[in-house]
Amino acid sequence: MQNIDIFPWNEHFNTGIKTIDEQHRNLVDIINRLAKHVALDSESVELNTIFDELIEYTVYHFQAEEEIWHKYLPDDTLDADHKIIHQQFVTKVLEFKAEQENKENSKLTKDILLYLAKWLASHILESDRYLAYVVLAVEDGLNLHQAKAMADERMKELTQVLTEVILSIYSALSSNTMDLIHEMKAHDSVALALKKKKEELETIFNTSKDGIAILDLDANFLDANRAYLEMTGYDLEELLTKSCYELSLPEDRTRAVETIKSVVQKGFITNFEKTFVVNNSKNIIINMSFAMMPDKKRIIVSTKDVSEYKEQERKLQYVAHYDIITGLPNRVLLSDRLQQVMSHSRRNQFELAVVYLDLDGFKIINDL
Repeated sequence: MQNIDIFPWNEHFNTGIKTIDEQHRNLVDIINRLAKHVALDSESVELNTIFDELIEYTVYHFQAEEEIWHKYLPDDTLDADHKIIHQQFVTKVLEFKAEQENKENSKLTKDILLYLAKWLASHILESDRYLAYVVLAVEDGLNLHQAKAMADERMKELTQVLTEVILSIYSALSSNTMDLIHEMKAHDSVALALKKKKEELETIFNTSKDGIAILDLDANFLDANRAYLEMTGYDLEELLTKSCYELSLPEDRTRAVETIKSVVQKGFITNFEKTFVVNNSKNIIINMSFAMMPDKKRIIVSTKDVSEYKEQERKLQYVAHYDIITGLPNRVLLSDRLQQVMSHSRRNQFELAVVYLDLDGFKIINDL
């Protein structure tokens, strides 16, 4: 985000005393940072930290400034009056800080930020500038009375200075406004792109033939698409009262819990098959893939009903290993089992006997 200062600094705020000018600039920077955090709705902890920094630095600056004034204006009413103004400012800021927890940020902006910027600008341009003129004149060899007279004359030029300050600030604010407009335009473009992407994802979610569900880290349902609801036989309201574990067979629940733990640790798991307990009491076999969502607080689950595929696979396995007519094991299964037993006998070093029986006339039965 662009830095849009509520107190744009310019050279007209310089008093001519380097130490004071540097400290004034630091105070302005702190006020602008405080404004930025308020605008961004920062946490109270961050605001309090900057507030404390502002108070500490203000006290430090006032002490440094008062030492300079006192050096050149000992026992002068200007020095005493200036200290009173400083103390009043610190007291006011402390009051604001004490009240800020009971006010919204918009109120904080109005009451504090504008007060700080207005007070500091006025204080620098009037009180500090006048005293700086006096100090600089004394350093040039004038006595205090002459220095005050010269400062009075120079302060008559303040109207022109104020005009230049206002024009300078107006220019800075105009530039900041343009930056803000460009930033808002860019923000709108990003928001539009995000909205479009969100709509695309919602379309995919809602029209996918695969069942898609969103779980929390305890496997409780947070959302599900239409395909998932049709697959499970639940409506969304009912499903949201359940966890994924409740749709598992009792003997599968331990494995389901371990699977969710693995997803949280690894980030994803694919091709996880289990028997699903659906609402119509008809169990189905499903293939699931899990993935952690970007916020690391949710899990997305893609689910396919593979019951028909598994049934076809079972039938193919049966046809491949059993005679269709008699239901007896065929040569393929015999060969497979024989290979297994032979391997087992070799590993365990025992003898294997194979008995072959020939049934006369079996062809007649087989051809019926």
